[in-house]
Amino acid sequence: RIQFKDAPAAEYLFAGTDCPRDEIVFRLQPDEAIYIKANVKSPGFTSTPIQSEMELNYETRFFQDCKSCNPDAYTRLILDVLQGKQGAFVRDDELRRAWEIFTP
Repeated sequence: RIQFKDAPAAEYLFAGTDCPRDEIVFRLQPDEAIYIKANVKSPGFTSTPIQSEMELNYETRFFQDCKSCNPDAYTRLILDVLQGKQGAFVRDDELRRAWEIFTP
């Protein structure tokens, strides 16, 4: 969750009205999504700020028709093992050297 600074001069522009901070929310697991919460002017002749939310939900946006098309992290990892991809793994000597560096 990233919260931005308070809007400059919000206490003068919107006197007596609470103006929440804008923010970006990244949800990683189990349901991956990105939310952007931003203050917008309310419709009409008033200048009252309201918080609006824009959402990108990966499950409904990209995998609505096929639930099995978006595998879990371990499913992807096992698939990498079966295909011989070693990018997510370290060699034995590399692991031993890392422990030597960080072990007092």
